[in-house]
Amino acid sequence: MSPIPLHPYRSFKKIRSHKRAYRITQLAKQLDLPATASGAVPWSARQNNVISFPIQSFVDPDLFQELFFPNAIGAKRAIADYLGRALAKLTPEQLAKVNSIVETTLNKKEVMQQIRDYFNPKSGSSP
Repeated sequence: MSPIPLHPYRSFKKIRSHKRAYRITQLAKQLDLPATASGAVPWSARQNNVISFPIQSFVDPDLFQELFFPNAIGAKRAIADYLGRALAKLTPEQLAKVNSIVETTLNKKEVMQQIRDYFNPKSGSSP
């Protein structure tokens, strides 16, 4: 056997799926179907058949729970994550304050701001 010369191009051997796709392409060319049969519609026909769909806004303003906690347990879990310790390890006064904040609102910004203000006071005195 002699070596294969570098300049001539040799295509890869076609696998069975490539052969089938080639046969289907050739058959489609022989049939010569109109464009509408394949699903392609001319642009002028598209403009006449425009359907206007009614617009309906979301019922839930916080669909992905970005603004509010889903419930009090979710709020307390976020507070525990923020504090870095379990709420059971807080003093009774601190736990009562956390409960009162969560009972008041489930708005994420308000709850976390009140928790920050309570556990990190600006004056320097601890709760």
